[in-house]
Amino acid sequence: MRIQHDLHPHVLLNGKSPLPSSIFTMSKKEKEVFCKVLKDIKVLDGYASNISQCVSVKDQRLYSLKSHDYHILMQDLLPVALHDCMSHEVTSCMIENSNIIKVICEKVLMIEELEKMQDRVALTLCQMEKIFPPSFFTIMVHLLVHLPHEAKVGGPVFYRWIYPIERFLCNLNSYCRNKRYPEGSIAEGYLAEECMSFCSRYLEDVEMRFNRPNRNDVCMNNNLAATYLFGSYGEPLGKVEIAHLDDKSWVQAHRYVLFHHDAIEPLRTEFKEELQSRAHSRRLHQREIHKLFTETFHEWFGVGDKLAKKLNGFLKVQTEVLKDIMFFSLMGLGSTRNLEKDYRGHIIVE
Repeated sequence: MRIQHDLHPHVLLNGKSPLPSSIFTMSKKEKEVFCKVLKDIKVLDGYASNISQCVSVKDQRLYSLKSHDYHILMQDLLPVALHDCMSHEVTSCMIENSNIIKVICEKVLMIEELEKMQDRVALTLCQMEKIFPPSFFTIMVHLLVHLPHEAKVGGPVFYRWIYPIERFLCNLNSYCRNKRYPEGSIAEGYLAEECMSFCSRYLEDVEMRFNRPNRNDVCMNNNLAATYLFGSYGEPLGKVEIAHLDDKSWVQAHRYVLFHHDAIEPLRTEFKEELQSRAHSRRLHQREIHKLFTETFHEWFGVGDKLAKKLNGFLKVQTEVLKDIMFFSLMGLGSTRNLEKDYRGHIIVE
């Protein structure tokens, strides 16, 4: 029957002959890990729907996914979710499929890349035939062979895919009020919206869809933004909660500020030179200097008189910058140093 030898039934001492699991079979724990990754994953706003709402970790299944959700799973999320759940043979096939789909769906297509992709698709399907049963290879799986050629003939895929039409059909479906006469109800609803849109253009000082700002357009308060050491863009999500940072997290946050503020660059350079001068017997490698710098710079930065001595040769810096530097040194003082504001999420707007 041409069944792989490792899938042949094994006769046990009790006379039973259980069938061994195939290489792509997932245990209950692996399914739980797979679903948990999809449940906790976060993507860019507008990149995909909220897939976490379509995942049940308890039941270990996916439900109510749309066609675009499946596309995002195949292109980006599936290799990440399967990384710790499946064997290397299965994971490598999924990663190769994702790479093929990414190349086909790019905004700019290169003919040379598509010709190489044609051969890669055939090799990937041959590798999958060694793993999955014949019933897995439906017409949709075989369709992958023709996608590179169609991309060469038709051009970039995003000009031709069906997702915008599906969204428009969803809007038309929302116009239906009378289920007995759906076509006429949709036509009347569409006509009513067109009339409202036309009339709204003649109204002043009224918020409408033509002048309404996008949901991620955040107007920053310049006075508030001036109080921050780093520019803050975006908008936090959810209710603010006061939490306590552990010592390790606080040190990491303090290091980040010290490593990325431009005003402290002379002090960072001075400390690196000091590290090199300490090694009298040999010259430190750049990697060793970076490691020592990362681990000890926040301690060397110092507080109080120690910091003031470091700033004696640093008086050319503006007064406001000096205030910022003094603030960095005081971050480690006081009982409230570990307090932070926590939000459920943050939308970053560039």
